[in-house]
Amino acid sequence: MKIRYYSNKQINKRRWNQVLDESYNVYVYAYSWYLDIVSPGWGALIADDYRYIMPLPMTKKIGLIFSLQPFYMQQLGVFSPYKITPEIIGEFINHLPQNIRFLQLHFNKFNPLPEINNPLITIQQRVSFELDLILPYIELYRRFNENTRRNIKAFKKHNLTVKIDSLDGKTFLDFYKTTSERQFKGIFKPKHFEIVKQLLAMQGLLDYKIYVYSAHDISDKVLSVAMLVYGHGRLIYLLNATNDKGKSMKAGFGIIDTVIESFAGNNVILDFAGGQLGNMGRFYGGFSAEKFEYSLLKINRLPFFMRPFLR
Repeated sequence: MKIRYYSNKQINKRRWNQVLDESYNVYVYAYSWYLDIVSPGWGALIADDYRYIMPLPMTKKIGLIFSLQPFYMQQLGVFSPYKITPEIIGEFINHLPQNIRFLQLHFNKFNPLPEINNPLITIQQRVSFELDLILPYIELYRRFNENTRRNIKAFKKHNLTVKIDSLDGKTFLDFYKTTSERQFKGIFKPKHFEIVKQLLAMQGLLDYKIYVYSAHDISDKVLSVAMLVYGHGRLIYLLNATNDKGKSMKAGFGIIDTVIESFAGNNVILDFAGGQLGNMGRFYGGFSAEKFEYSLLKINRLPFFMRPFLR
């Protein structure tokens, strides 16, 4: 297998996206248009004339090259229409550019990582949740746990409504920005909200469909929002925000229940794109979503005195 690194300008984006269209483990995160928005300047490892591809988010900090998992992008790794084995993954890891001084990337759940004996490399298992929506809604609802059904009933008692694609981009972004900044102080930066703005601008321009769900009170004030991306049978719960009033009225439960009802009875996987934290895992699990694991690869080639600060 011949693997080489390609800079962003060297990648044939048409061929790249065609490989993803044909891949059995396709995720929207790996498409060139998505990477261009979420991780500008990304590069890639490409094997055997695009038989296997691996995107690499790239950034520069303190004069050094880092490859870090970006916001709004849960799983990357190796993609291909052909079988992906631990040996193939190992070859890609061996060909990671040496100028990447610190790497922290999530491989997708279809990527079996090999055992690696290298003090600079660590592999950890991460947890996420997904729900098969093939059954009729009533059957899916019966599988929700008691607490989830109780919260959905509470949501409905407050006479709240869930709307689909009714918010304009500015209203959605203003609510998401204000709520996120208040609840997660210091985590979100202006560039993260710019990414959301650019994703909203892609609505109607792609084979992938972007949905915006919003929960409203009886005076039509927004209490909660969510953005989902659908394509290739996978509906990704990409981002969400709920204000304090919405939390008290269980607006988040109402939105997910509406999403499930909207797509129930179809060959669709609802991918919650999260669940590592205990509270979120319980929340998603309450909808009978199934837990799965994927791998986090870390490589630390930083100067010795810097290594303890990035593990």
